[in-house]
Amino acid sequence: MDFAKRLKELRLARGLSQEQLAKELNLVKSSISMYEQGKRKPSFEVLEAIADFFNVNLDTLIDKAPNNIPVLDEPEIRILARNSQLDKDPRKQQMLRDLIKTVLNSKGFSDE
Repeated sequence: MDFAKRLKELRLARGLSQEQLAKELNLVKSSISMYEQGKRKPSFEVLEAIADFFNVNLDTLIDKAPNNIPVLDEPEIRILARNSQLDKDPRKQQMLRDLIKTVLNSKGFSDE
């Protein structure tokens, strides 16, 4: 499913009008309308906001191969990974690994 159809599907599943979704995302209604018609593509920042709002990963939103690791669908983890500058702080690297491991284990996945 392409982005336009997926956005509309997600919006309708939440019972939102285009205007309500636009307000939630700090956009104008015409932007949502154009996205859903496939007449306009959102910026990366808007894609991230939409993914966070609907609690889906970007790959799912833009119709790339789905990610089979459910923890990566959590917006808090995406935000942590994006903002943590992992390459500069080994403590944060370990914290993210531990967090992912905990969540995976709670979802029935095992690292064994």
